[in-house]
Order: sequence, then structure tokens, then C-alpha cells
Amino acid sequence: MRQSRPPTPSGLDPEAFDKEDISVMEGCWLLSSDYAARDIDTGAITRFNYWRICFDRNGRGTEEMRATNGISWKGRISGRMPGNGRLTMREPGNLRCGNGMYVFRRDITCSLDAKGLAQCDTYQPETNGRGSATLRRARR
Repeated sequence: MRQSRPPTPSGLDPEAFDKEDISVMEGCWLLSSDYAARDIDTGAITRFNYWRICFDRNGRGTEEMRATNGISWKGRISGRMPGNGRLTMREPGNLRCGNGMYVFRRDITCSLDAKGLAQCDTYQPETNGRGSATLRRARR
């Protein structure tokens, strides 16, 4: 007899990422770790204290990032569940903000940990940039 796992704070069990059903991600996810990006021209580091990704039941989404210096970025993102314990997200282009700055387009791969947090690795193909972030489900 198999015991069921207790629910995680996100409401998702770790096996949710094994199924090819993106609708489990419907709703919003928030940054719950440090995240930073390096300017490829100046080397300056921008630290982010806010990153919200919201999906509809079909994996179409929006994202908003805010840096500690107050600058905000907004854009679109799409997600899918390939069924291998991963969530993959892709931005259609660079994530732009009002002052002309941008974050290079990222491919993001996440896995769900036992606490229901999405542990994500980011990859910027244009610059070979890599990073990591932890996302948690926003309270409804």
C-alpha cells in the first residue's frame, strides 16, 4: 500500500511536475530567493526583490520583475510541462523596461521540491548567462 504525501504549502505535490498538465500552474508564482543579473556592458549587478509570473490554465502568462533600485520590467512568458518532472518556461523576447534597459530572453527550467517550491534555473542563450531562483505559489 502506498502512502500519500502530505500536501505542500503550494498545494501541489512533487508528482505534479511528472504529468503533462500545465493547468496545475494556473495562478501566480512569486520570487522567494535572491535573483540578480549582470549588465554585459558595464558589469554592474542588478538585484531583484520581486518577480511574479502568472499563468492561465493553458500556460500563457505574464511576468513582472522589479529591481531593488525601483526599475520594473514586464512581459509575456509561456510555460509547459514536458512530463519529466520539469516545468519549462520561455520568454518570447528580451524583457524590456521603460528606461530602455532589458533582461536578455531566458529559458527557464524548474522542478518542484518536497516543500512545493519551484527551484528554477535560468539560461540566456544570447549571452550564455545562467542564474537560479526559487518561486513559490502566491496566496490566493
